[in-house]
Amino acid sequence: MILDFYYFRKDKNLKNKHIIIFGGSSGLGEALALRLSGQEAHLSIASRTESKLKEVKDKCLKTNPKSTCDYYIVDIKNENQIKNCVEKSIEKYGFPSLIINCAGIAHPGFVDDMPMEIYTKDMELNYFGNLKLLKEVINQYKIKKDSIKDNIDIVCVGSCLGIIGSIGYTTYCPTKYALKGLLDSLRFELLGTKINLHYYGPSNMLTPGLVEENKNKPKIVSDMESNAKNISADEAANILLSNLDKYMITSEPDLELLKVSTYFMNKHSLLDLLLLPIASIGIIFARRSIENNI
Repeated sequence: MILDFYYFRKDKNLKNKHIIIFGGSSGLGEALALRLSGQEAHLSIASRTESKLKEVKDKCLKTNPKSTCDYYIVDIKNENQIKNCVEKSIEKYGFPSLIINCAGIAHPGFVDDMPMEIYTKDMELNYFGNLKLLKEVINQYKIKKDSIKDNIDIVCVGSCLGIIGSIGYTTYCPTKYALKGLLDSLRFELLGTKINLHYYGPSNMLTPGLVEENKNKPKIVSDMESNAKNISADEAANILLSNLDKYMITSEPDLELLKVSTYFMNKHSLLDLLLLPIASIGIIFARRSIENNI
């Protein structure tokens, strides 16, 4: 497709820059850490499990002994742990040029089968975890802004299901819609600062999280996703790191068309404007096809 070139770009050069990755012990977070260690970046990775963090640190240093990698035990739902990680990593390496939150969870199932506790759990992690992180980073920015010279990119990893709803994901889609709405709104508050926000909305990634998700996925959902493209965590990491000039980042051309057609907050390029008529018509047929399949 004409948009395939969008996904064959080089990673942004972050050599010697400080990067913080939450959810950095597996999946996309691990893939990002390994790619960035190859650039000799100063990495601060965080997640709940120390043993996994140690494994990723060892892999990063093996990939490039000239890189650095510190780790912090952080539950993204815990404000104090977020604060400790951000403060200590800034004290050691300076204000980060890039902050990425990969932590998230999905519990597929039908609304009448899912207890309210799952809805609360998913919202606490996928939405409020990002909110707590953003508030802490913005607070630290205000304290140190006079000494900050470079722009700061903050990426919250959402999902393509933060753009469209899906059968079997009433616990998940609303959390990603909420996250997208938070970033859309917060972008206005941060105008005039050095902070640039990004929403990454990939499709299915071949990660340990997807393996767990598939264990309880309703058959109708699995059948509908059988023809969907799955990307590796490394492919997703490349797409993210090579498209930091965009607010909303997607993982495949049809999602790019969907993005173009639906959101006021996107920065539209000339290519986006040319694709808009095609996208506007295409989503009508795509939606009808989904409904017919169901």
